Amino acid sequence: MTKPAQLSDPELTAIAHAVGAQVVSRTEVIQPLWGGYGELFRAEVDGGEHFSVIVKHIRLPKPARHPRGWSTDTSHQRKLKSYRVEVNWYRDYVGPGGDASVRAHACPMPRCLFVERRDDEILLVLEDLQTRGYHRVLQQAGHHEIQACLRWLAQFHARYLGVAPAGLWKTGTYWHLATRPDELAALTDTALKTAAPQLDALLSGCPFQTLVHGDAKLANFIFAKGGRDVAAVDFQYVGRGCGMKDVVMLLSSTLPPTDCERRCPALVDDYFRLLAQALSEQPVGTAARAVDAAALEQAWRPLFCVAWADFQRFLKGWSPGHWKVHAYSEALTRQALDQCAKQRRHDAHERLFGSLAWVVGGCWQLSKPVVLQSVRRHRTRLCQSRMSVLRSVWPLTAVVSSLTDASGFSSHASSILQNFPRCIVARRTRDTASGMRARTTLVEAGDGRSVVGIAKRWSGGEHLVQAEGTMKNVAAHQAKAPFEVQRA
Repeated sequence: MTKPAQLSDPELTAIAHAVGAQVVSRTEVIQPLWGGYGELFRAEVDGGEHFSVIVKHIRLPKPARHPRGWSTDTSHQRKLKSYRVEVNWYRDYVGPGGDASVRAHACPMPRCLFVERRDDEILLVLEDLQTRGYHRVLQQAGHHEIQACLRWLAQFHARYLGVAPAGLWKTGTYWHLATRPDELAALTDTALKTAAPQLDALLSGCPFQTLVHGDAKLANFIFAKGGRDVAAVDFQYVGRGCGMKDVVMLLSSTLPPTDCERRCPALVDDYFRLLAQALSEQPVGTAARAVDAAALEQAWRPLFCVAWADFQRFLKGWSPGHWKVHAYSEALTRQALDQCAKQRRHDAHERLFGSLAWVVGGCWQLSKPVVLQSVRRHRTRLCQSRMSVLRSVWPLTAVVSSLTDASGFSSHASSILQNFPRCIVARRTRDTASGMRARTTLVEAGDGRSVVGIAKRWSGGEHLVQAEGTMKNVAAHQAKAPFEVQRA
C-alpha cells in the first residue's frame, strides 16, 4: 500500500470508519494539490458501501514557494479561503443527501461523505466518481466532449440561477479582480488595466446572476465512456457570477488558438440552446423555470467578449507568455474595450444631462418666487386696464338704476357698484350660470377674482345677483320668475 504523506495508519483507519468501512486496503496518490497545499489520493476501503473514496488532504501552512513565483500573503489567503469554500460547497450544497438532486439536474458531481478539520489541516472525503462510471480525464477534447461540458455548464447555471452564494465566493472564478491585486499591478497593458474595474462591473452587475463553477477547465471534467456524459470536480472557486465566465474558461482550455475564431461562435450558440433547454427542465414553480431564456441570452451574449477580456487581464498580469494569450483572445479584448468606451461615453452623457437638469431645476426653485410675483403684478395691471375699458363702454349706472326702480333693492345695487371694480371685466356674451335653475342657489366661480353677476329684468320679475367682493361663491337671491346671469 502506498501511504499518502503525513497520514498515519490510525488516520487512514479513521477515514474508513467515517464512510462505514472497516479498513483502507490500498491508497493511490492522484496528484499533489496546486501550490503545495496537500495532495489528492484514492483510498480503496473494505467492508462498507463504498469500494473506494477520494480523499483531499489539505495542509494550510503557507508553502515556501509558488509554482509561478506568486508566494505572497494575498495569494496564500486566497488559497485558504478557496479550500474553506470547497468544504462549504460539498457539505452544504452537495451533502450526503444531495446526489439524487444533482443527478436529476444533469450536472453530476461527487457527494461529500466526510469532513474533518483539525488545527491547520482539512480532510475532505468524497465519493469516487469512478464507481459511477466517470473515469476519463482528457488532455484534449473533441466535439462531443466539448458539447458534454457545455451541457453540464448549462444545467449547472440553470439549476443555481438566482441562488445566493452563502458560504461561497461573493464573486466566483479564481481570476476575479478583487482577489488579484498583485497580477493587476504587474499588468503592462495600459488600456486593459484601465478598463479592468469596468469589465468586472459589467460582469458582476449583469442581470440573471447564477452560481458559476469558477474553474471550468477541461482538467476539472471527468468523462464517462463515449465522452457524451461528464461530471465536474474541484469547486474551490464556486460563487456568484455570469455564466459566460465558465464558458470562456472551458473554450479557452479546449480549443487550439487557431480554431477559436472559427469554432467559438457556433459553440456559444450551442451553449445558449442548451441553457434554454435546461431552464425548461427546471421544476415547475421555481424561479429558474419562470426565466425568459431569450431575455437571459440577450443579457449574457454581449458579455462573452467581456468575460474573455476579464480572463485576459488576469493572464497577462500573471503569465504574459501563456499559450492562452493569442490573436483571438486579443481581438475579443479589443472588442470588449470598445464596448467599455461606448459605455463610458453613454454614462458621461447621462451625467451631463443629469447635471443640466439639476442646474435648471435649481435655478427655477431660486427664481420661482420672483417669477410668480412678476406674473401677479402683470395680472393686476391687466385687470385695471380692462376696468377702464368697461367704464367707458358699459352702461353700469343704467343697469343699477333700472334694478333699483324695479324692486327697491338699492342696497344690493350699491353693493354691485362697490365691488364690481375689484372683479375682472364681465363679458358681454350671455352665459347661463351653472346651478341657476333653482330659485335659491349658489353660483360656483372658477376663480375668485374672475366672476361678477349682473341681474336683468325678465317677464315681470326682477332678480339681483350679489357679487360678494372677490369671493368664490356668488349668492343668488330668490326671484319671482326665471332670470339670466351675465358673468365673467
